Amino acid sequence: MTIVEDIGRFVAGLRPEALPAGVLAATRDQVASVLASCLLGTRSRAARAVAAARLGDGVAGDLATGAALVARAARAPAADALAALAALAMAFDDDDYLFLAHTGHSAVLASLLAGRDARASGGDVLAAIVAANEVGGRLGAACLVGPQNGQMWAFIHSIEAAVAAARLAGLDAGGTARAAAIALAAPGLTLTPGFMGPGSKVLTAAAPSELGLRAAAYAAAGLDGAADIVEGPGGLLSRFSYLPLANLVSGLGTTWVSDTLAVKPCPGCAYLTPVVACTRDLLARGVGAEAVESVAVEASLLTCAMDRMSRDGPLTPVRATFRVGPAVALTLLTGRYDEDGLSDEALVAAEPRIRDLAARVRVSHDPAASGRVLAALARALGPDRLLGPHRLPAILRGLARAASDLHETAEGAALGLGDLVAIGRASAPADRTAVRRLLRGLAVRALRVPSPAAQKLDGVDFSTLTLPFGATVRARLRDGSEVSASRPFPPGSPAAGDRAEVAREKLERALAGRPAPGRARAMTAWKRFPDVAPGELLEAVLGAGDDPG
Repeated sequence: MTIVEDIGRFVAGLRPEALPAGVLAATRDQVASVLASCLLGTRSRAARAVAAARLGDGVAGDLATGAALVARAARAPAADALAALAALAMAFDDDDYLFLAHTGHSAVLASLLAGRDARASGGDVLAAIVAANEVGGRLGAACLVGPQNGQMWAFIHSIEAAVAAARLAGLDAGGTARAAAIALAAPGLTLTPGFMGPGSKVLTAAAPSELGLRAAAYAAAGLDGAADIVEGPGGLLSRFSYLPLANLVSGLGTTWVSDTLAVKPCPGCAYLTPVVACTRDLLARGVGAEAVESVAVEASLLTCAMDRMSRDGPLTPVRATFRVGPAVALTLLTGRYDEDGLSDEALVAAEPRIRDLAARVRVSHDPAASGRVLAALARALGPDRLLGPHRLPAILRGLARAASDLHETAEGAALGLGDLVAIGRASAPADRTAVRRLLRGLAVRALRVPSPAAQKLDGVDFSTLTLPFGATVRARLRDGSEVSASRPFPPGSPAAGDRAEVAREKLERALAGRPAPGRARAMTAWKRFPDVAPGELLEAVLGAGDDPG
C-alpha cells in the first residue's frame, strides 16, 4: 500500500466516536485559535487586500472593514472563502502548530467550509479536521531535513484540504487517495524572499488550500493521480527532503500527532512566543523600555535560525513576527505585542523607536536549549524513527545540504555533526542521556539500519512529546543591575498546561469589538462544537460582525 493509499484508508474510515478525548479537546482549542486568527487578521493590510480581491470586486472599499470581510467570507463560495480566510488567519503568524507542521489554516477552514456546503454534522467536520491534522503533521515530519521548513511547507495545505473535503463529500478510500495524489501533483514551492518580509507571505496557505479543495472535486469527477506521488521516484519526498523520512507517515489511526497541538496567545513564530512571554514577565516586574540599556536573548538554534532568516528591510508585520529584536522592543515600548501594535500603520508610527531599542537586543545560541529540543524528540521517538532508513553517509549529506541552504539565508544558523556533539556536551544532565542515545544511533548507522518496523510511528504516545522551544531574556538596566526571565515552553503548548485557557482568551480577544449579544452568540457556538453545524459556527463567529445584536 502506498502512502496516499494508506492516507485514503485512514481518512475515509475515521469515525468521530473513535477519536481519543485528548485529541477532541485539542482540536476544539485549535478551532477557536484559527477562527480568532481570521478575525484578528483583519488588522493586516496585506490580508485585507487578498480577502477583498476574493470576496469583492478587487477594490477594498467597504470590504476593508474587518467585520464586513469576515461576514462575507462566512457566506461566500467555499474556494473564495477559503483563500480569503487562510490569508487572514496567517497574517500575523498567530496560528497553531503540532508535530511537525502548521496545519490549522487548511485543516480547520477547509473542513468547516466543505462541511457547511455538504450540510455535514459537527462530528463529521471534527473528524475531518483531525484527519487533516494527522496527515499534515506526518508529511511535515517526513520533510524535516530539506529546502524548506515550518510554515514554508505550503504543500501540506493542499493535501490537508483535499482529504478533508474528500471525507466530507463521502469519497471512499480510493477516491480520497486520488484526491490526495491530485493535490500533490503540482505542490507549491515557497520562496524565502516572498515569505520572510513582504505581505505575499499571507498567500502561503491560501493558494494551496484552494488547490486541495478543487482536488477533491476532481477526484469525485473521476480524475486519477499517481499512487506513489509521495515516496516514488521523482515524488514529493525526492523534491522536498534531503533526508526523506517516509517512515514517519505511519501509525495513522493508532497514534495521534494531534496530542502535540499548540496554540499561540500572541502573534509571532512559535520560536518567538516564549521570548515575548519572558519580556512580558520583565514588564510585570516593573522593567520598562526607559530603564533598559541592553537585552540578551538566549535560545535554541531554531530561534536563532528564525531570527537570521528574516530579511532586512522596512519593518513590516511579517518581519516583526520573525525578528527577536523588534518583538522585544515593541513589547517593552508599548507593553503589548498584539495585532493592533503590529498593524502596518502602528509599525510605521513606532518604527524609529523600535529600531533604536532593537539594535540593543542580542540573540545568542544556548546549546542547552537546543539539547532540550533534541532530547525531547529522542525520548519520545528514538533514533530509529528520527533517522529512518538512512545510513550515516546519507544522513551527513542531508544535513550538509540543509546547512548549505541555511547559510544562504541565515549565515551561522546551520546544524552539522559538530554542532550535535557540542549540544550533547552542553545539555543539562536530565537531557544528556537522550541526546547521547541519538548520537549513538547516528554512529550505529555507519554499520546497519534497523528494521522497517522499528522506524514506524506505531506505538508512539505523542502526549509525552514536549516541544521545548524555550528562551531566557536578560535585561541589563541603566543602573548597572540585571534582571532575567525564562520560559521552558511556549505558552499555549501542551507542556505549558494552558492551551485551553489560551484558546478561549484568544477568541474572546478577537471578539472584543462586537456588541455583547454577538460575542455571547459566537462563544456559545464554539463551546457547543461539535454539537453545532459548521455553517452555524461560521455564521456565529465570523458572520456576527454585521449582526446588530
